Amino acid sequence: MYLVDKNNVSVLGRKQQGVQFCWAVEGTYCGGEIQKGAVGDRNTILSFRLIHKNRPMGIKELRNIYTWLNMKMSTHLPASFEAKIDSRDRKSLDRLFLVGQPVVLKDFAVLRVAIGAGLICSLNDHGTAKAYDNDKLLLTKLSFLVRYYDEIVDSANSE
Repeated sequence: MYLVDKNNVSVLGRKQQGVQFCWAVEGTYCGGEIQKGAVGDRNTILSFRLIHKNRPMGIKELRNIYTWLNMKMSTHLPASFEAKIDSRDRKSLDRLFLVGQPVVLKDFAVLRVAIGAGLICSLNDHGTAKAYDNDKLLLTKLSFLVRYYDEIVDSANSE
């Protein structure tokens, strides 16, 4: 992800609830320090865990989030959600985001994003603005899904 500030994850001035980034190589504790990676002393995989009700989400919950990131959520939410969706949320909810499947690192579960060749070529060809905008949309959708996780699960189970 391009936009991340490890001290204050925010999108358009709104703190993103429930997203905690793990600035470490896989297999190490999510402690906030950037560790040397295999490629140019930089990590190419960013692991992050999601916090819901003051605890990290488990692998089962992250599988739901992973699935929802790959769905146009507006068609899967009940009408009662309409009042909860602001303009920033609306744009992100129908975007599809491909992130790494959830995995367990030691004693906690994470989702991951990677800096791949496609992103590097896009940054070279189009600059950082598009990547920054995509990151903001991903963080906005993640924040929405964490905020309303229980309600989304309940609505899915009642169908």
